Amino acid sequence: MPLRRGNKKTHGLLVLATGLFIFAAAAGALYLALRPVTLRIAVGPAGSDDQRLVEALAEALTIGRSHVRLAPITTAGPVDSVALLRSKRADLAVARADYSEMPRDAGSVAIMRKNVVVLWSSSGHRPKGSRKEARPKIKGINDLEGHGVGVIGRTQENVKLLRMILTESGVDPEKVAIMLFATNQIDEMARNPKIDAFMTVAPIGSKITFDAITSTARFRGEPKFLPIEVSEAIAQRHPVYESEEIPGSSFSAKPARPDDKIDTIGVNHLMVAPKSLSETKVSTFTRQLFAVRHSLVREVPGAENIQKPDTDKDAALPAHPQRLHMVHVSASFRAWVRRRMVALLSEEGTTRAKFTAPKQAVANHC
Repeated sequence: MPLRRGNKKTHGLLVLATGLFIFAAAAGALYLALRPVTLRIAVGPAGSDDQRLVEALAEALTIGRSHVRLAPITTAGPVDSVALLRSKRADLAVARADYSEMPRDAGSVAIMRKNVVVLWSSSGHRPKGSRKEARPKIKGINDLEGHGVGVIGRTQENVKLLRMILTESGVDPEKVAIMLFATNQIDEMARNPKIDAFMTVAPIGSKITFDAITSTARFRGEPKFLPIEVSEAIAQRHPVYESEEIPGSSFSAKPARPDDKIDTIGVNHLMVAPKSLSETKVSTFTRQLFAVRHSLVREVPGAENIQKPDTDKDAALPAHPQRLHMVHVSASFRAWVRRRMVALLSEEGTTRAKFTAPKQAVANHC
């Protein structure tokens, strides 16, 4: 009898130990499954709109206890951000789509903003005592040869972009002097006598573009906006760019700046990730990003510009594979719903159609 009691006691302890072990393993697995995943995102420079927006996004995801969170890495600019992405010291990076060193395996996770090229010259001030309106020396891109162009932003990508615009417009870029200025040197640029035209690459509502136009108008007279008449040809030859229009009065209503719509080209500023990054992480992060975007619009300038990436597989910088998968599944589910609704609304389909979703379509959509 004592031996049986001992065996029962030992058996009970084993059952208890096994139960505790299973519970601990399950708890550990649950902890690992629910533990937030942190993605390192490279963005810069410090104090830029991109950096402030990413910091606000990271804070919103932390406050909302999102499963995927961000750890911002502040860099000197997009060049360094992409370098960190290439060396795998960052999971995400914010950079312009036309950056020449963009990794080949990079996919777009989100469009941070759409930039447009704004080119203008100055009309000069009306001579004292004269009733004649001042006329600009440069009325179009074809007149830029032999003159200087001041460009806001010190990235070499702007120089490459302007040289490409000049070449496509039939102007020898070697005969145009290009000078770069930082965003805090706008007045210096406007007063520089060696400069006869100006360029910015930024969203239409950019404060930098507005300040630059206002400054040049103050020091040099009313701006004469220069259309890029070959914008569609550029977009066809260089798919990373898009043909765009700047609406009239985009920069000022009175006086109207510009006084009519202007043809130009645009280039996206993107959040990119290597295609090797887990599709689950990208999918989860993307959903969270667009879930919190609306709350950020009221707090952070530029949040309203965040858009879903181009899902065209032939795009110059296509969406990350997970984005393409999500769009395909969603489109398949919507197509199935349309077919069912048509069948149900038809007289014959009312009796024959069975409103039973394919298991795979419902599972994927959920």
